[in-house]
Amino acid sequence: MNFSNNILGYKTQFFRVALLMVLLVSTAFSKAEAPDINAKVKAIFLYNFSKYIEWPSNMASGNFKVAVYGNYPALVAELQQMARQKTRGAQKFEIVVYNSLNDLKPSHMLYVTDARSEELTHIIKKVNDTNTLVVSDNRGAINKGSGINFFYENNKQKFEISPTNLTGHGLKVSDQLTILAKVVN
Repeated sequence: MNFSNNILGYKTQFFRVALLMVLLVSTAFSKAEAPDINAKVKAIFLYNFSKYIEWPSNMASGNFKVAVYGNYPALVAELQQMARQKTRGAQKFEIVVYNSLNDLKPSHMLYVTDARSEELTHIIKKVNDTNTLVVSDNRGAINKGSGINFFYENNKQKFEISPTNLTGHGLKVSDQLTILAKVVN
């Protein structure tokens, strides 16, 4: 009897440990964040914007700098992955994150997160004398000086573009891009 009780005790203990391991593993996977599909889509759009907008010749050398102003880790991760795999012609992508208006430096593209959109007027003033494409994520941002603005319509990511705002920053937009966009002047 004593021998069978020991075996039963070991089996019970084994099953308890096994159950605990299953619970730990299952909760570890359930807490993993789902991929941010919006971030992936926006990264693809930003990459494609770089192909259909022409910057002045003085910006054709060195890295192609894409800056994110505000906290959007999923987008930054997607852009960094893109930067490892793609180039814009001979230029490598460089991804930079800014969290303070005072830290902003000239870049090819500046994505302004929705949370920072209330600062858009100040951001536009800060990059006004540069050839920076400002891309925003807030309704009405085109009227505040953004060159391209993301919006949703019928559950689809779309964008509006202001050729006037782009021209004001010395940028030329391809007709192929304006065909896909809602054009706002």
